[in-house]
Amino acid sequence: MDYSTAVKVTYNVDVTVHANFGTEFFILSEKDILFLIQEAKKAGVQSTEIQQLNRQLIETKYKTSPHLVQKMLISADVEPNAYDTQQEAREKYLEGMITREDYYIKSNFTDLIGRFTRENGSLVMFGKEMPYDRKIESIKNTLLFYTSQKLPKDEQEETAQPTSASDTGVEQS
Repeated sequence: MDYSTAVKVTYNVDVTVHANFGTEFFILSEKDILFLIQEAKKAGVQSTEIQQLNRQLIETKYKTSPHLVQKMLISADVEPNAYDTQQEAREKYLEGMITREDYYIKSNFTDLIGRFTRENGSLVMFGKEMPYDRKIESIKNTLLFYTSQKLPKDEQEETAQPTSASDTGVEQS
């Protein structure tokens, strides 16, 4: 029987029950999962496998904070090429495999998400009532809007500005 239903019937009180047993019952440590992700990338496994390992990492690392788990899972669904390193994303951009906008978002993701949350509230609470796919699409569209304000408008200007702070050759702090 569902606990929240039993409590509602018995005591006429609404309760929320949350139990996260994680994945693999947390047999694997955070370090173990990171190693598996690195090995999977070296072996060239499907990105869906790496995505699953990343979700397992999030659920393991943040197992005591359901809100943070949700935030990290949403971030992974929003970030372009979420499972690529910055170097891998740069190589894909230079080879024309990802757009300039996606590369900019990937390279500046933390700052863009920071702006989004300042203007719209937390990722978890934003669009809570809308279907998940529309929520993700809305967040992505907002990040694209922010990006359009930063990137040069015409192709001649494109060479005048770096696409990300890391492209300037100056270390970010």
